[in-house]
Amino acid sequence: MKRKIDNINLILELINKGLTIREISNITDFSYQEIYRCIVFLRQKGFIFAFKNYSNGDIKYEIVKGMYSDERNRIITEHSENELQLMLVSDLHYGSKYEDVRLLHIIYDYCIQNGIHYLLNLGDLIEGHTPNMKIPVDKQIDHALRVHPFSNEILVFLLLGNHDYSLLTGFGIDVKKAIENTRGDILPLGYGEKILCIKNDQIIMQHNLLVPEFHKSICDKTIILRGHRHASQVLKDSSNLIIYLPSLSKLNFNKSSFPGAVRLCLKFRAGMIEYAILEELVIINKKLYTVNESTIFVGLNKSFKEKDKIENEEDYTLVKKKV
Repeated sequence: MKRKIDNINLILELINKGLTIREISNITDFSYQEIYRCIVFLRQKGFIFAFKNYSNGDIKYEIVKGMYSDERNRIITEHSENELQLMLVSDLHYGSKYEDVRLLHIIYDYCIQNGIHYLLNLGDLIEGHTPNMKIPVDKQIDHALRVHPFSNEILVFLLLGNHDYSLLTGFGIDVKKAIENTRGDILPLGYGEKILCIKNDQIIMQHNLLVPEFHKSICDKTIILRGHRHASQVLKDSSNLIIYLPSLSKLNFNKSSFPGAVRLCLKFRAGMIEYAILEELVIINKKLYTVNESTIFVGLNKSFKEKDKIENEEDYTLVKKKV
């Protein structure tokens, strides 16, 4: 017990010195899982953490001293970084008879091999209380977190969908809180809709909660990612690029009926998203195949003038830490 407390105190000290998870792991030889468990323990003791998520998959925690209400989610890039790779998945439905826990492991392997550090999950991590469930409602979160892969190189931004929301409204079980108290590599953003800020631009993540009070934001000149449909589709309206995601389960409504994901490469100019390169992927017999690839200009009416300041940037790889 004393050793555990000593480890927690050491990690707390290194966090206060401004070190990232990667730096703490390198200095202490603690695994990422051990560091995350210490963070969870400190949260349970009442500590509030803000955190910075860097484009290389690293995290820096900061202890909040005072009131904190920043709801913005960010990926911080380097000043010279004008490209960002994201993997998009949705509707895993863990706990359902349609789940396939191998599928996300295949996606993780692909991300590791291709240097992709961020996976955006567009909702319905679990099945909830439906006729399709094979695992009881109160055990679905534990099951999902047990079978969900882990990698030091990958962070997950998780938007929660209507099936996840059904646990909160029907049983008082908050999937967001349960994940925050268990995993450090999965960052639950909340329910229904959230904004993800990158440089001076943003993308919108949406999943219909199927409740009257759920209203989607009115968006303009941005990328909108949507789960829930279990079907792959890309639409371009007057000012937005809308990407509907297939399900990463055995229940799909796209043309091939195979589980799938989307690799999204964002190209930036003057801190704004100029192009999006989409690669649609399907999994057949445990192998990943590209079925469509397209480059779409998303800079309509955007200003690409050089700006005095670009938000959500740091030359973080050049900063030398002293312990």
